[in-house]
Amino acid sequence: MELEIILHNLSIFIYNNMAKTFLITLTPTDSPGPFNIYYNTISDATLIPASPSSSIKSSLLLGIYVIVADDVNNIYLENLANGCGNFEEVNISTPTPTPTVTLSGPTLTPTPTVTPSGPTPTPTPTVIPSGPTPTPTVTPSGPTPTPTVTPSGPTPTNTPTTTEPPPPPTTTPTTTTTYLANWYQLGNCGSDITEYSAEYQFGTFAINDRVTSPGGNTWVILGYIFGNPAGLDLIITPTGQQFCP
Repeated sequence: MELEIILHNLSIFIYNNMAKTFLITLTPTDSPGPFNIYYNTISDATLIPASPSSSIKSSLLLGIYVIVADDVNNIYLENLANGCGNFEEVNISTPTPTPTVTLSGPTLTPTPTVTPSGPTPTPTPTVIPSGPTPTPTVTPSGPTPTPTVTPSGPTPTNTPTTTEPPPPPTTTPTTTTTYLANWYQLGNCGSDITEYSAEYQFGTFAINDRVTSPGGNTWVILGYIFGNPAGLDLIITPTGQQFCP
């Protein structure tokens, strides 16, 4: 007999501990069951004690949520119909993401160009004496020499300017709390009846918690869903205990 297990990895954050949450759904089959669910290996120690109704075919056809540790890599479904022990195995290993490497280092600042400053030297003018010219007049020939002027004073020193890079901006982390509604699947402790609770914030109750509803009925939480199942929407009250009495 062939069985199919459909696993939806939700990977949600529960009570500050990372865990894996799966919806285990049994496809329509002629086998009446009952069924057992294990993780990693097949033994009494790894049997998932979701509730007594986790072995019921009708509950598995609707789907049962199972929460396991983050290091669990395999889920097994055992069919105990007619005394046989057929198993279906599904690997649920989570791949390791490839890290992103960001190169860091100081920002290079170009060296500024320095232009020397100071007064521009002015050449000394040539003075030609004035007055009467004696007879005979003799005019010297040839170019008039221009005196060479050498500026005096200290030689300016070029001082480079260094600019420090600005400090990085300060980032303030923000925390956002999101309301996550879910409906709890309930198993009646006095019969095989399965119902759903009213809407509650996710994490209000845990699987296997014993609760009561108006009318004196006692229930145990089998799992939860994130969509409105359109059931009785029972108002439930915690008892501080687990499993059916």
